[in-house]
Parts: sequence; structure tokens; C-alpha cells
Amino acid sequence: MHDKYSFYKRLYKIESLHYLFYKRLSKDARLPEEVRELAKRLYKIEYNDSIRWARLADIKPSIDILLRIHAYLIDLLRRLFGIAFTMKLIEREEIDTEKELNKHKSSLKLSDKELSEIRSIERYRAIIEKEIKKRILRYEREASNIRDIVFGINDGLVEVLASVSGIATAIENPLLVIISGLIVALSGTLSMTVGAYLSTGAESSREDAKRSAKYVGLSYITGAVIPIIPFIIGFKHLEGIILAFLFTGMALYISSFIIAVMSNNSIDRYIAKTLIFSLSAALVTSLLGYIVRIALGVNLY
Repeated sequence: MHDKYSFYKRLYKIESLHYLFYKRLSKDARLPEEVRELAKRLYKIEYNDSIRWARLADIKPSIDILLRIHAYLIDLLRRLFGIAFTMKLIEREEIDTEKELNKHKSSLKLSDKELSEIRSIERYRAIIEKEIKKRILRYEREASNIRDIVFGINDGLVEVLASVSGIATAIENPLLVIISGLIVALSGTLSMTVGAYLSTGAESSREDAKRSAKYVGLSYITGAVIPIIPFIIGFKHLEGIILAFLFTGMALYISSFIIAVMSNNSIDRYIAKTLIFSLSAALVTSLLGYIVRIALGVNLY
């Protein structure tokens, strides 16, 4: 059973978190002055919206310690992944909650006054907030960099896991597995770096092409090393393969989460799809390695 006051309380908490986040943003001296000024405008808007939701929920506005901790952690994410990713992340819950509220409007028996207040909040956000957020994002290059980094890591993870798991199934010598994995990782890094430079250079400036190539190359080699780590630290054959799948699965979970947020996809569905397809490809390669080992009697130590 849905309760309109629970929706209002949730939206009050969400707007309060936004208010705290943009307030932190407005005080970050490392950001351009205009970004800080826009963030200041936003946090005032978000604060006013939180008061309006609190009024609808019939509660006294207050910022508790858990909300402040949440805002601090969100700001840490912003420092790691940039403003674009963080803004998309914190706005998802608000959008989903409002969609749910709109879906149940008729059964919640909202008064004309409540409907008018909700429409006013939504209309103001659609016009004023949207424009301010667009202006903030114009100052940030990290949005495209994050995509390059995450896609590069994903490619490195999947390609090298497939290679390493297939080789480790066929042979038991961890040194040979490490060497083979590193060869695949280095060749993939060169290929991805050149590909990123050429594809970006065809659409953007030379500087953008260099930056894209740098991020893709470094992220690819970072992802590529992860499936090799179990063999580097001494595991071999089945234990090494299981750990390689585990490490890769954890890294894919994180990278898929970031991609889903940046592309406005369903997070759970995107993560599940990525894990299933990526790990299945590596499992098939492991099976092929096992078939080669049995058929040809390969057993290198």
C-alpha cells in the first residue's frame, strides 16, 4: 500500500541531499568561479524544494548526521568520477520516485493544493534547474573521459580474461599464462590507443584525440592486468582461473554501474547483461582450452 506522505518524505530527503551536494560544490575553490556560482544557485533551489516537500509531508525540516555523511560520500565520488557522473547518479532516485508518485496519483487521493504544489516543483525543475545543470556540464571534460576510461577497462578485462582462462585451462605453468596474458594486454593496449586516436581525431581536435587515446590506453592496460593478478601472486590452473573470474566479475560490476549511470540505463539490467555476456565468453574460451588440452595432450608445467 502506497502512502503519499512516504513519497513526500523520500523526496524531501533526496532534495536535502542535492542541496548539501551543490552547497559543497559551490565552496570548492578548485572549480571555475562560474561553476561555483551556478552551484550556489542550484543549492538554493534544491533547499527551497526540500522545504516544499517537507511541508507536504507535514514534517519539520532537519539535516541529520546520516544525510551529511551521505553527502560527503557523494562528494568523494564527484572527485573521483567528475560532476557529470555524480549529478546523474543523485538525480536517478529523484526521477524514479517522482515517476512512482505520478503513477499512483489517483490512488493516493491528492488534494488540488498538493497537485498544484507538485506541478509547480516539477515545472520549475524542468525549466530553471535543467538549464543551470546544462551550463555546469559545459565546463566539464570528465564526462567523455569517464566513458573512455570505463570502456577501455571493460575491453581489457573481457579480452584478457578470455585469453588467460583459455590458456590456463590448456597449460598449468603460471609463468606461461602470465607471459601470454601480458602479450595480449600489450597488443590490445596498442590497438585500442591507436583506434581511439584515429576515431576521435576524425571528429574532434588533435588535443581531444590525444587525450582520448591516453585515457583508453591506460584504462585498457589497467583492466587487462586484473585477470592476470591471481597468476602473478602464485595461483595456478583451476584456482587461478576461478580467482581471475572473481576479480574480473567485481571490476565489471563497478564499470557496468558507471556506464549504466552515464547512459541512463537500468542499473540492475545493464550490470546483469554485462556480467552474463562477458563472463560467458570467457567460459567458452576456457572450454576450448580444455578441449585442446584433452585432444592434443597438452600439459605444460
